[in-house]
Amino acid sequence: MEAVIGVMLQVLAAIDEGQLSREDREPAVGAVLGAIGIGKQQAATTLAKLKRAKAAPIERAPAA
Repeated sequence: MEAVIGVMLQVLAAIDEGQLSREDREPAVGAVLGAIGIGKQQAATTLAKLKRAKAAPIERAPAA
């Protein structure tokens, strides 16, 4: 499980840094979800929730 978490963190970092194209983001997250046993339907639901969350503005804490 630690390896999967490590891979997920790498995928999320790559997305944050713009290293994954828009076309590659969903398949990458979906593959990680599948690797931890999440079914295709649940993964699709989760990705849909992420799309909606992405549309909402992100509030960042002020730098210290």
